[in-house]
Amino acid sequence: TDQHPKIWVSEIIREKALENLREEVPHSIAVEVEKMEKRKDKDIIEMLLTIVLRENRLFFAIL
Repeated sequence: TDQHPKIWVSEIIREKALENLREEVPHSIAVEVEKMEKRKDKDIIEMLLTIVLRENRLFFAIL
């Protein structure tokens, strides 16, 4: 794909939230990837995400 990895990740997270939370999550949510960083000591990518729900912002850190 030609998309930037942050855009690709944000679309996957949004899709999975809509699939798994069903009616509890409005389709107007957006996911902003604030930070993506590969850890040097492990095969792990740390991410800091902001999930925007209309005017409210929910903050999640995925480590």
